[in-house]
Amino acid sequence: MNKKGDSEFFEIYDNEISPRYEVIKKIYESKRGYSSIYLARRFGRLFILKTLQEKYRGSDLYKGLLNKEFEISFNLDHPNLCKVYEIVSIPDLGISIVMEYVDGKTLSEYINDNRVTTDLLEKFIYEVSGAMEYFHKKQIIHRDLKPDNILITNKGNNFKVIDFGLSDCDDFDIFTGPAGTRHYASPELIESKDPDQRSDIYSFGVILEEICSEIHMPGYFSKLAKKCSAHNVENRISESGQIKLYYDKLKRVAEFKKRMLWFSIPILAGILVIVIQFAGSKTKQSSTPAKSIIDTSAQVVALPAISKGYINTNSQASENNAVNIKRNPDESYYESYRIIETQIDSFRRREIEKMGNGEFSLSGFSADSSKISNQLRGVVKKEFSGNEDSWQMHSCIEWIDKCLKKISAGIRDGSLTGR
Repeated sequence: MNKKGDSEFFEIYDNEISPRYEVIKKIYESKRGYSSIYLARRFGRLFILKTLQEKYRGSDLYKGLLNKEFEISFNLDHPNLCKVYEIVSIPDLGISIVMEYVDGKTLSEYINDNRVTTDLLEKFIYEVSGAMEYFHKKQIIHRDLKPDNILITNKGNNFKVIDFGLSDCDDFDIFTGPAGTRHYASPELIESKDPDQRSDIYSFGVILEEICSEIHMPGYFSKLAKKCSAHNVENRISESGQIKLYYDKLKRVAEFKKRMLWFSIPILAGILVIVIQFAGSKTKQSSTPAKSIIDTSAQVVALPAISKGYINTNSQASENNAVNIKRNPDESYYESYRIIETQIDSFRRREIEKMGNGEFSLSGFSADSSKISNQLRGVVKKEFSGNEDSWQMHSCIEWIDKCLKKISAGIRDGSLTGR
């Protein structure tokens, strides 16, 4: 039955004692908190019981806190969240939350044992950020996201976020002060300011940083971690649903650069063949000056792509759409990067082809480079129509200049490795 305790803030679910769960053993007791965790069995199935430590069992205040956690967690249903079933009174334990038993280990254990792989970390990003997006849409802030509160199943390596004991949502206006483990808590949480989902995003970023500092990972993981854990809340990723998008963009750029590095190997081999052929022809024409492979005085053969514009039909459609439909900065960011990567690669290939055909000149390259730079800048400006002052737009402009400078440097030192 339900009854009011001494505290008028809570409704206490002090149900009749339930003999349905066979308590097997205590598996954890919080040193700083008020709860204990027990393993229990019912009809041959294992469950977790979260209850109050003995010294807190008679307090309506702590009963209320346990009820608050139950009410927040009960309606959550997501594959990467630990499921909560009911709240009952257990003999010798008192009021207890009945939760899903997860056969696995904590992320802390995986970090300490150096068991986090690149694939597992990517899965962490997708699954945990997905769980965050789910409960953030329900206006719930976890406030204590840390490796100890993230489980990894033994079968499937699936992630489960647990422990909403310090969480808050719009339905509760009590006990919303400082919470969480200090190392993972956001600055605004420590300073007792009103947190939002960016506070959980900060904790997510700190976890990523911790993993990358312990285990060597590709650089794009660290970049994501820094973007999530920025001290200034305005500089962080603003919504948990954007974490996966930002990660995909970072990974795509890194993989593109890697592919370009491998692609440069046959290019270097081709340049070596040209040099050898040039050296052979020089011996046959010793009476006449050798013609430089890069002839700055040669007539430039106009490329059709330059005269018509490097931007293809699909990209032009993107430009027109950008004028009519205002994108948010992140959507413009990803679309602009896609267009830049495609068009810069096309430009680089054409310049290599001109070198192989003996049609290359530095003056022509300079003109072509300036033309594609202006065209791409125009595309970016249209993509960011209405968001011209965003950092994303400036990043795209810088990326155009950086790519063209690398191609120019490759031409001048003979490597032409592109990106």
